[in-house]
Amino acid sequence: IYGGLYMWNELMNYGTGEGANGICPEGWHVPTDNEWKVLEIYLGMTETEANLTGQRGTDQGTQLLVNGSSGFEALLAGWIDRSYFGENEATTFWTSSQLTSGEVWIRRLAPTFNGKVVRLTYNIQGSYHGYFSVRCIKD
Repeated sequence: IYGGLYMWNELMNYGTGEGANGICPEGWHVPTDNEWKVLEIYLGMTETEANLTGQRGTDQGTQLLVNGSSGFEALLAGWIDRSYFGENEATTFWTSSQLTSGEVWIRRLAPTFNGKVVRLTYNIQGSYHGYFSVRCIKD
């Protein structure tokens, strides 16, 4: 129902380049943090809000969920971080944008976030490895 949940290294096909093809089909790539921001701004978030971390925007998260107005249709697939949780409650998407600190930008969507999109970093060098969703973007 939800598709796969991936570790970042697997998702990136063991590369590190921002905007890399990773496991996406030919002609597609793993979206960057900036590409997520472009989508969020297109849906009505201000540029200032898009650059923040934590819960941002107004109703952009709701627009991205199934039956939202954007057509993105994100399913609440949950995620794995030590254990599996969040099914039917939230979903987390990888970006291909890695910070020098060994962290990667991610997005989290959930109806309980008052329609907002959460932008945060995830440490891919820790002892636990998260398994999150990906939505490839056409080149």
